[in-house]
Amino acid sequence: MKELQEKASILVVDDEEEICYLLQDVLEQEGYLVKTAARGKEAIEMASKEFFNLAIVDLKMPGIWGMEVVKALKDINPHTLIIINTAYASIDTAIEAVRQGAYDFIKKPFKMEEMILTIKNGIEKQRLALENNRLLQKVQDLYFGSLSALAATIDAKNVHTTKHSERVCKYAVSIAQELGLHEEEKVILEHACKLHDIGKIGIPDSILVKPGKLTPEEWQKVREHPVIGADILNSSGFLKELIPLVKYHHERYDGSGYPDGLKGEDIPKKARIIGLADAFEAMTSDRPYRKAFSKEEALEQIKANIKTQFDPQIADVLLSFSKHLT
Repeated sequence: MKELQEKASILVVDDEEEICYLLQDVLEQEGYLVKTAARGKEAIEMASKEFFNLAIVDLKMPGIWGMEVVKALKDINPHTLIIINTAYASIDTAIEAVRQGAYDFIKKPFKMEEMILTIKNGIEKQRLALENNRLLQKVQDLYFGSLSALAATIDAKNVHTTKHSERVCKYAVSIAQELGLHEEEKVILEHACKLHDIGKIGIPDSILVKPGKLTPEEWQKVREHPVIGADILNSSGFLKELIPLVKYHHERYDGSGYPDGLKGEDIPKKARIIGLADAFEAMTSDRPYRKAFSKEEALEQIKANIKTQFDPQIADVLLSFSKHLT
């Protein structure tokens, strides 16, 4: 990660050349990589092209005010630490600086020893935080990978559902693409698709692999899997954004679904997408009690159940690119 580079990089933003030169000279002797900018606009452009561990920002500069620079730098990279360095200090200004995400506030004229100590403490704190985040992400990735493998194993228990979740992902992401969902939302959707049936781990194999039609009692047991899946994800502590998608992917647009009988817009949008993708995949796959529908037959079923089972907008999107479905 760039954020964990061996030498920390610092951006000095000040319209006083003497301060820029002084800080650059001293901080480079301290082992930092230092660049300077005399204007806020220049600083923002530099930060958009490379990562800086820390920025020292003057408030009163020509053009863009320093506080706007602080906000822009934090928007570009939230990990960048900001030290406000100004002769125009006040309690209100300090409060606003912290609100905008500044790490510390040093009044001009400053003592170089204080500046160096503040920078060292900040960058060490940042390094530990970034390292902790990286380790946490590694743990999360391993956990999610384990759950995904388990979900795939559940699919593989029955010859008719092998790679079911994989195909649901493909259809759901295609729908999301057409709906214009942001990349982050599509990633969440894809993760939820992979785990949407994870709750079936709590359903007896005798039901999951039964070669014939299920009894009403067995169907009732199967209907428990969204809640079981949500409980599994809830125990992780870091997959919470997936919980409502897993829990509600069997809700129906008219409120006749399960587990909570949610209706229309009360069902999370991404859960509505998964519900449609799941139903289409199920209809076009063999089941012990029936042969797979043709694509055309499945699409007719979707048309017939718009506004009852399926969200009209999402169903229309699927129907609009159905000729590309395989």
